[in-house]
Amino acid sequence: MGFIDILTVDEYKSSKDHPHFKALVGELSETKIAKMFTDSVGSIERVRPYVGEYLWAVHSTYQAIVVRTVLLLHWSKQDSEKLNWHRDSGIQQLLEASLSEDEVKDFEKVRIGKFSWLQRIYEQKILAAMQQILSGEQFGEAALKQAYRMEERVRQLKPVGSDA
Repeated sequence: MGFIDILTVDEYKSSKDHPHFKALVGELSETKIAKMFTDSVGSIERVRPYVGEYLWAVHSTYQAIVVRTVLLLHWSKQDSEKLNWHRDSGIQQLLEASLSEDEVKDFEKVRIGKFSWLQRIYEQKILAAMQQILSGEQFGEAALKQAYRMEERVRQLKPVGSDA
């Protein structure tokens, strides 16, 4: 992710010819990506009952974005359009379900460091939700509805490799 994050959006397509990118993507396989995801989920799944629906939904949506982006980078060996991970319909669906309209617009304006920008936004959302849980505050109905939309969007993503 660090390599793709130092490029401008316009440089994504030419990155497939860069030796560092070739080394990175050459080491990825769908099996390794699945293992990365499984290892991550297995350890965090134990805390789900204690963090509440909204915090869990933000975390799982961000995790889905990370895994999908890694898969898109892997698939870019055959289809260089996949390097434009931020334009992928699955990524767009997840962003629209979990970010405000203004945040989505701000994301579109980012020219370099798009993934770092997303990471900061989701970390802020996670930390704010954790603070609310620790302080004993309740999440409002709007937050619970958004949590439902995020989890539903993750479940309804189009089939892997499909941009339709």
